[in-house]
Amino acid sequence: MSTENHESQYLDGGWGWIVMIASFLSQTVIGSVYFGYGVLLPEWMDEFESSGAMTSLVGSTVGGVISASGPFASWMILKTSCRATHVLGGALLAISAIACSFATSIVQIFIFYSITAGIGGSLCFISSVITLSEYFKHKRSVAVGIASSGIGFGSFVFPVVFESLIDTYGWRGAMLISGAIYGNMIAFGMIMCPIDKAPGSPQVSTRANDRRDEVMVDINHNDVGKGYSEPVVEKPRKGSFQLMRAWIRNPLSRRKSSLAVEEDVEVISPFNYDAYDGFPETILENDEFLSEQSIAARTVPSYRDQLAKILKMPLFYILLFHNITMFVGVMIAYGLTALRAVTDYSMTLQQGALLVSIIGLSNLFGRLLWGVIAAYDRVNTTALFIGLRVAFGISTLTSTLFSSFELAAINCALIGIAFGNWSIYPVVLADLFGDRLLAIAFGYLETANGVGGILGSLLGGYLHDTSGTYQYSFIAGGLSIFVGIVPFVILVACRRIKKHRSSSISEP
Repeated sequence: MSTENHESQYLDGGWGWIVMIASFLSQTVIGSVYFGYGVLLPEWMDEFESSGAMTSLVGSTVGGVISASGPFASWMILKTSCRATHVLGGALLAISAIACSFATSIVQIFIFYSITAGIGGSLCFISSVITLSEYFKHKRSVAVGIASSGIGFGSFVFPVVFESLIDTYGWRGAMLISGAIYGNMIAFGMIMCPIDKAPGSPQVSTRANDRRDEVMVDINHNDVGKGYSEPVVEKPRKGSFQLMRAWIRNPLSRRKSSLAVEEDVEVISPFNYDAYDGFPETILENDEFLSEQSIAARTVPSYRDQLAKILKMPLFYILLFHNITMFVGVMIAYGLTALRAVTDYSMTLQQGALLVSIIGLSNLFGRLLWGVIAAYDRVNTTALFIGLRVAFGISTLTSTLFSSFELAAINCALIGIAFGNWSIYPVVLADLFGDRLLAIAFGYLETANGVGGILGSLLGGYLHDTSGTYQYSFIAGGLSIFVGIVPFVILVACRRIKKHRSSSISEP
């Protein structure tokens, strides 16, 4: 596929901005699933007379389930589309909230909220990120930055919304209304249509203006007049009945996500491999004049094949390690700040909560800021990403030096802004893995985030129990961040050196 054709699949605007707004709203709702349960826990504890440990498990597990369900979400996207995956996730979220309103035990709350809503949240979150990678190329960091700020916005707004609903309607009424709110995720998902069906798509406009009955093209999509000798007749596009018949007779031609099928074309040679990731292109439904062998040779690589390719990459395992160690630090910085403020620095509970709010608000600002900065051509997105993660580690370590509320507030603002690098994380992954492997890689790396979050909570609590202070917990969190960054930096440096040597050799 030529670079020109590859670039034409991205809208980088138009309907893509509508998809970005839908992704922002979706992640705002997901933020409520992540962080909105705090005001519900006391209500559930009183209603079901459950222990504090069991009730807290409901809230802490939902984040782990969202991360652990990442591979399933990736599989759904590759097998269907971002739209179908998000719609299913939205339906699960709505059902889980409504079911919680009728729960009669804390175990049922755990099943409906932690498990069902966790799976639904994962389907929505992964698809809301991946769909932006389908629509945007040059403006991807801006789109992802704006959309990902929705989680920070949702974590700030929804606890207040839930508290107001509980005061007015009780927690059961609040869950019913939440089910209606979550139902909007289905509408957000419907907006995330495949790019070739989006208003203003170059594929749609091209076919609308070009209905030639028969076009002669060679196996590499070049004009016959350029001297190539293996022309193939490209037949007219079929009607809906013919497409359905071809779909039933030849399942290999089924339409997948645009990350699995790079371009919706009629004929592509089995010898024409994508130069980026080495996978053969696919075809659609011209089974009447193509043999079964040629169809089999031209099919899109399966989920298993793409996963096997990822599992052979040292990059994947380095990023797994990096994400685990990173989220050990994240959970300590986010989860223990308020407790340390009260127990170690003798601050009030309100001051501790305010410090956490400062982290959340500055993180929202950081996601927007770094997404816009990364959009500039002169900015090396990967270098910016690494620098911000180093800054996040430094801020976590130096937080042990500030015991006054004013200095702690400044430090918390730096922590939130530095961790705003999350908005360019999908952009970095797309650069490292390529767009085709992004969905699978993103899903499995989300699982590593969940593992790191669990380990961070356990490590932070253990160090406090053994030392009587949270200072060692924050030191361990900062060091963990640096431990994960080092191999990632070495890998990126080696890739740059290898690329430089290859370009030097290719020069005459």
